[in-house]
Amino acid sequence: MSNILLLSDINSAHTRKWAEGLAELGFRIAIFSISQPQSDWYSAIGIQNLRNSQSVDAANSTVAKLGYLSLIQELRKAITLFMPDLVHSHYASSYGLLGALTSFHPYIVSVWGSDVFAFPKESFIKKQILKFNLSRADAVFSTSKIMAIETAKYTSKKIDITPFGIDTKIFFPSDEKHSSITVGIIKSMEEKYGIPYLIEAFSNAVLKFPSVDLKLLLVGGGDRLDETVFDEQGHINSKVKFTGKVPQEDVPALHRLIDIFVCPSIDDSESFGVSVLEASACGVPVIVSAVGGLKEVVINNVTGLIVPAKDVLKLTDALSILIVSESERKRMGVAGKEHVKQNYDWTKNLNDITDIYHRMGVK
Repeated sequence: MSNILLLSDINSAHTRKWAEGLAELGFRIAIFSISQPQSDWYSAIGIQNLRNSQSVDAANSTVAKLGYLSLIQELRKAITLFMPDLVHSHYASSYGLLGALTSFHPYIVSVWGSDVFAFPKESFIKKQILKFNLSRADAVFSTSKIMAIETAKYTSKKIDITPFGIDTKIFFPSDEKHSSITVGIIKSMEEKYGIPYLIEAFSNAVLKFPSVDLKLLLVGGGDRLDETVFDEQGHINSKVKFTGKVPQEDVPALHRLIDIFVCPSIDDSESFGVSVLEASACGVPVIVSAVGGLKEVVINNVTGLIVPAKDVLKLTDALSILIVSESERKRMGVAGKEHVKQNYDWTKNLNDITDIYHRMGVK
């Protein structure tokens, strides 16, 4: 079986998922990452980390905005050592630039979100960098249609849609009955995910339904930690459970604690919505804002509800519909599980990617 070199953040749950999935199919996998691993998980299953631990951290590099350039020589040495049959960059701006400058082929670039929605808009130079990176790719992957449309502004190449599939052996519904109704989100506590809008809408629902035992579960670390948990009114704090960052292994069980999953993101760089599909796979109805790829993964009024971004009143209304109707929660939960099974099964999505690898001569 062939050698695949992934240029990607080694601490990303998505990187781990791709690497493990490809390794289970028999590919020999290595990762070159800007960041150093926070655990020895990869080495435990035979996946190599090709980044020298003594290397300078690109975040502190004197070349600053183009700090990844300082690692190009190290990456070239890693390629010579590992002898990959294919190099696949996950993220078009940073890792995409590293891969492009190696001049290695066959070379694939996967776009992830802010690398195409935000990076090229920051300056003319960054726009040209993205175009250059994509021009060097033999194939370009996007997890969603809306992101493929955005990416097409910077390349004329065909863009393959390769969703982040969901492993339904891990994400599945719970038979346990809940004594309260838990509204929840599993996301980094960052501004673009709109957590304050969720807190305000939940606060409205608490006031609107005083006889209903409502709880709010916030799962994830991030820069807006304190701002997110403590709202100005303070009257919902006793109903909030905040976990902080949790291991990826704990995520499926946490999804099964939630009765209504809400993702009120405010930015189109929310390019796919993995956590939303994980919730659907667990039979949980979802509410999402109409941004980015979220509109693609939710069927409005079937698997969940879609509301305008930053609209607390509409978000409160959507919450109210699902709070008062257990039958609606069940109906959307069942439909969501089937939607994931039919369109976002991890095994099928992974096989679609390896089929493209095969067409490129990588067996």
